[in-house]
Amino acid sequence: MSFQQLDKILPLAPPGSRIGILGGSFDPPHLCHQLLALSTLAIEPIEMLWIIPCANHPFQKKMSPIKDRIAMCKLAFGRLNKNVRVVPLEEYLPTPNYTARTLEVIHQLRPGIELYFTIGSDIIPQIVKWHEPEKIIKLCKIIIYLRECFPATNIPSLLKNQIIHSGYTLPNIQSRYIRESLRNNQTMLDKKVKDYIKEHQLYELTPELAKPES
Repeated sequence: MSFQQLDKILPLAPPGSRIGILGGSFDPPHLCHQLLALSTLAIEPIEMLWIIPCANHPFQKKMSPIKDRIAMCKLAFGRLNKNVRVVPLEEYLPTPNYTARTLEVIHQLRPGIELYFTIGSDIIPQIVKWHEPEKIIKLCKIIIYLRECFPATNIPSLLKNQIIHSGYTLPNIQSRYIRESLRNNQTMLDKKVKDYIKEHQLYELTPELAKPES
């Protein structure tokens, strides 16, 4: 896809705009993701928050089709406010794609903006293993929120000058446990997301939602 086509996907943001970025697999998006989005909107000096589902996982984790994950994100984050946008940018970038490349493309399409990349403290040990982590730090400010069971200890030098919010801890909810808990009808999911999963028969490991055998 050409840059002209990608430009139509990205929300308008004039130079000087402060944009929050929340990326992830969102397979499925759950209440902790929504809390993280709300926290960023409430605390950071941003005008908009862009939710960017990843097209592929850097560590080869199998994921649901990106179109389903984008649709679920629109249902989950659409409840928040008009300043939150689900941006399907990575759906149209060549694969394999990496966070550094996504941020680079955003800066090329929206020059002069400031990016605030939001993560939970569970990502701290992983980020040094990401593709070109030094470039990521140059392209955005990393905002870290504490997550239950993941204290912000042993901070790598790469993140020493980034922002870590203490005294406020997000619950430890993980998408893989959400998928497993669907079988017991016990989830931390937005009702609209749960209805979408049922309607589209996602996550075959869940008996009541499993696809019929052919």
